[in-house]
This record gives sequence, C-alpha cells and structure tokens, in this order.
Amino acid sequence: MARAARSADVFNAIAEPRRRRIIGLLGDTRARPVADVAEFLRLPQPSVSKHLGVLRRVGARLGHPARAAAAVSPEPEGAQTRERLGKAI
Repeated sequence: MARAARSADVFNAIAEPRRRRIIGLLGDTRARPVADVAEFLRLPQPSVSKHLGVLRRVGARLGHPARAAAAVSPEPEGAQTRERLGKAI
C-alpha cells in the first residue's frame, strides 16, 4: 500500500526548478502534449516524464499520459493541489 505524501516530500519535489516550471506551464489548465512540455523546457521527453511522475507521487493531480504524444494537464479536481503547490513556491 502506498503511503501518503508528507509535507517534506512535497517541498523536496518542488525544490527542483524544472518541476516548478512544469507546474507553472500547466497552471493555465490547458492540456499540453508531453513532447511540447519537453520542447518548451528544452529537456528530453523521458526527463519530463520522470518529473511528472515525481509530482504525481506527491499529490499533484495531473493527467496520466499513456505515451509520449499524450497530453498532460491538471485535472479539474487538482485545482486545490495546484494552489497548495503554488503557495509553497
């Protein structure tokens, strides 16, 4: 059984500048292909996927892309998570 994310986990996750940029990029709630996020951040797609996975593990409500061409966006019920993560930045 997975454990709930602790506050320290959330702060460690958002301490990474690239993850904060991903949060900012997805903050407008518009779905974006993972490849577009990778291109915008000038990172390899696998790296972006890894960062998205870390954010999901600490409670960020992001869509779950099945492949590199899939779009990611904050889920509607993730507004509180985005607000909480945004305040922590």
